[in-house]
Amino acid sequence: ARNFHDQIGPMLLYGSVLARKRGDEEMREHISLIMDAVRDISHDLKSSELSTVGSFGKAVSVLLEKVKAATDIDYSLQVGNSGQILAYGQLTQLEAIVQELISNSIKHSECREIMVRLGVEKRKMVLNYSDDGEGINPSLAGGGIGLKNIGERVKSMNGSFMLNNSWPRGYSVDITIPLV
Repeated sequence: ARNFHDQIGPMLLYGSVLARKRGDEEMREHISLIMDAVRDISHDLKSSELSTVGSFGKAVSVLLEKVKAATDIDYSLQVGNSGQILAYGQLTQLEAIVQELISNSIKHSECREIMVRLGVEKRKMVLNYSDDGEGINPSLAGGGIGLKNIGERVKSMNGSFMLNNSWPRGYSVDITIPLV
């Protein structure tokens, strides 16, 4: 892991610098994606603990318990097929996504409950998130930067992201990502 990171990483960095110098933004972006993959694989190789859908579910549970204690927003969490392994990059992206979804519920929805379902269907991780709040006001066309960031994170994992808005009766998010 150390050699992979320390030898391949600098070569890719040099390639990125050359691409920037030549004005080839598409190549620089592609090299950046490869650098992210090298970093994620290095973390996976160095880690003595494998992350699974179940361990991700436990992390979500801990976060939701903290939210409940601080805000009185209740939650339900269902985790199925919990033994499936998640790559380090997938885990960190999914954690950031769930944190943003919860933040949106706290800040904008006036909800009383957050519902999260995690599972695996046909070699794909499925995340369903909803709250019983107001949903997203249609006057906020396109949503905020947080939802855009979530979409970009899902896209970086070759996944799909669907927002189902039921203003003024809540919203739900369906995210599916292929598993490695």
